[in-house]
Amino acid sequence: MSLSIQQVEHLAKLAKIELSREEKEKYAHELSAILDYVKRLEAVPKKSLIKLEKNQKNIMSTNNEEASRLRQDAVIGASTADIEALLKEVPEKQDRLIKVKAVFE
Repeated sequence: MSLSIQQVEHLAKLAKIELSREEKEKYAHELSAILDYVKRLEAVPKKSLIKLEKNQKNIMSTNNEEASRLRQDAVIGASTADIEALLKEVPEKQDRLIKVKAVFE
């Protein structure tokens, strides 16, 4: 599937970004390549996807040897004092969470 410059302009308008002529041409090519790849993925037999999904569940299972090699989530590189100092500078927060403007309206 090939995206036209007009379609890229429409996407840029929706994203509220400005693009140069070169960027429009570049993104038309890159987005077309992504859409072509997605089209190829649609041709994958559904049975293959089900097997892939089952394998993923097995990997994430806590009883699985593979899962034991996955690291635990941990906050690193920030002391409690650093975090508290950052939170003091934030205009809006709730507990220890920073409130931000909505991404989607």
